[in-house]
Amino acid sequence: MKHYLDTFLPFCYLQDNPLLLGLCQDSKNEIMVSYATYLLTGNTLLAKSIKVATAKLYVKAVVDYFTSRKQFNPTLTDKGEKIQALEKVWTEGIRWEKMPNRAEPLTPEMVQYLVEAGSKSPIHSALSAYADWAVLSLQTGFRISEYAQTHSAQHKSLTSKVSVNIDGSSQAFIASDFKFLGHQRRPLTHKKKVN
Repeated sequence: MKHYLDTFLPFCYLQDNPLLLGLCQDSKNEIMVSYATYLLTGNTLLAKSIKVATAKLYVKAVVDYFTSRKQFNPTLTDKGEKIQALEKVWTEGIRWEKMPNRAEPLTPEMVQYLVEAGSKSPIHSALSAYADWAVLSLQTGFRISEYAQTHSAQHKSLTSKVSVNIDGSSQAFIASDFKFLGHQRRPLTHKKKVN
């Protein structure tokens, strides 16, 4: 039987109820899978990705917290079996660790450095522009093909390095892809006002 909180679980509920009392085991399982994914995507105290072995220690600490308080292990199903979705998270994390030439994702520290360096440069400099893109990327989670292509789609016949959408257009963003809103969600324009 599904619990009414299964469809909506506010963050404050987790803070006030660390043992997840009142939730069904399926919901506890889903929260543990989400927690493992959250950890492996760099959401740690240092905002850097960690190894699967370290993430498993975080999850084990949660299990120890539950079991020391006579609660059922939240990483097991109600039948006492391992959560398959959690095993898939660990498998994907290990695949990521073994990836050759893997680069660390953009981190808040990297963006902070760029913002500080950009603030000392002219407002229209490449460094200032890159700092703005980095802030936007961190907030929205852009793929590199969406903001950092070196060739345009118009030249795709000359190179295979261009990432294109299914309709052949460039994946890289252009000005018309963005809409900026001001006070009371009124659209902003960059056009100069005529007196």
